[in-house]
Amino acid sequence: MTAPIDDTAFAALVARSGLALSPVQLTSLREGYALILPLLDRLHAPLPRAAEPALTFTPEQA
Repeated sequence: MTAPIDDTAFAALVARSGLALSPVQLTSLREGYALILPLLDRLHAPLPRAAEPALTFTPEQA
């Protein structure tokens, strides 16, 4: 699993991006980041065989 980032490092990344956020906005963004972490872990994970299409398209040869 992707390691969560601590509050100080997260605030530094947001400041580095040039965003001037209020503490409420920073908290909200941090909550959204926590929801994205599991998706990032699945992004590069191998897919099961069931995820492959059952059929393949073969164009007609003229």
